[in-house]
Amino acid sequence: MIKLYSHYLLLYSFLAIPSLYAQIRDCKPEQLENIEVAKILMDYRGPLYVNYFNKLKDRPKYNRFKGELFLGGDDNFSHTFLYYEPKNIKGASSPLLLIYSGIGGITKLEKYMAKFFVEKGYSVVVSHFLQAENLHNISRYENTMLRTLKVGFSLIDFFSSFGTINLNKIGVIGISFGGIRGLYHIALDQRIKAASLIVAGAPLEEILVHSKMKQVAEIREHHMRSLNTLDLDKYKNTLHNKGLLLQDFLCLRSNSNFLLFISNNDSWVPSRYQWHLWSLLGHPKYEVFKKGHLATPLTVAFKKLGKIHNFFEENW
Repeated sequence: MIKLYSHYLLLYSFLAIPSLYAQIRDCKPEQLENIEVAKILMDYRGPLYVNYFNKLKDRPKYNRFKGELFLGGDDNFSHTFLYYEPKNIKGASSPLLLIYSGIGGITKLEKYMAKFFVEKGYSVVVSHFLQAENLHNISRYENTMLRTLKVGFSLIDFFSSFGTINLNKIGVIGISFGGIRGLYHIALDQRIKAASLIVAGAPLEEILVHSKMKQVAEIREHHMRSLNTLDLDKYKNTLHNKGLLLQDFLCLRSNSNFLLFISNNDSWVPSRYQWHLWSLLGHPKYEVFKKGHLATPLTVAFKKLGKIHNFFEENW
């Protein structure tokens, strides 16, 4: 089930095989074995250094910082992020919320969400890490996905060292491809208690094949050119064979850990794959919108953040 390429197990290529999906909390022995392998690999993800951590703004209710982490090891690289620190925290510590942006990077939308939650007393990290330019090269695809996962783990590692963070209250909000990133992170990192995923879907390889988003179409074009094929089925099979079986990790999770916001009019993360994710997660709480891929997250930001806040509070 697990293939060894060089010194990496391709446990992290962020791909799933739909026919092998298992039920939530229905872990088979081989799945538990793969989970243990994943934990070992992430335990040896390399040292973590802080390149800088600078205050940008001082607001009445919060401070905003910009930081950069350097992840060492065999494959060293850096990652920048925004951090919103609440003032006048009630109690000894605050929840930690990771917000993962879409493929286009951090926008005013993620900053708006961060401001809402930091004013609720949450410590908030806003992160964009997709390296879309590297995804264009299919030979670097697995390594890019592994890097993405390492960033998520390392952000929690770093902020766990803050005495003001409640390590029992860690959540994720993921938007679009940031939602897919958040899905894989919560599947592998048991420190995360809950995730709200907005216009996210699964399996990733089906989205890469069928998405009409311009950036994804460009990635698909580069991949197929490097494979010297115009056959979408051949391309999809190549992605399948790179092989993370997502259910090996989600089997540890309950559907109560998830809140989904689904667009019924989406061609970028096609709606059928958003519903497929809902089924994969064991039919968690959800809300559906007739709006498209861009309008749905905006509607969630302006009208549903209170619902997401209540969801997190129920899961702590």
